[in-house]
Amino acid sequence: SIWDDELAYLLQPAIAAYENERLTGFSFGSDDFQQAVKNAVPERYCFKGLPLCFAHMDAGKIVAGIEGSEIGADILKTRGDAVKFA
Repeated sequence: SIWDDELAYLLQPAIAAYENERLTGFSFGSDDFQQAVKNAVPERYCFKGLPLCFAHMDAGKIVAGIEGSEIGADILKTRGDAVKFA
């Protein structure tokens, strides 16, 4: 598994839109995000995501929080020839 800077860059507007939706209750840009992910993920591959927010920068606690989520644990356990994280 490697870190994908391009995918991380692609996700930034989606994260901002998600946070804005949580604050305002209005969704904006989700269709654009979905299309951007479809364009970035090769055919016959899948995209897995989990929106989480932490009020600290403690990496150990962040990993524990991700692992404590069923979906997060599934994402971290993903195996394959071209697995990338962002």
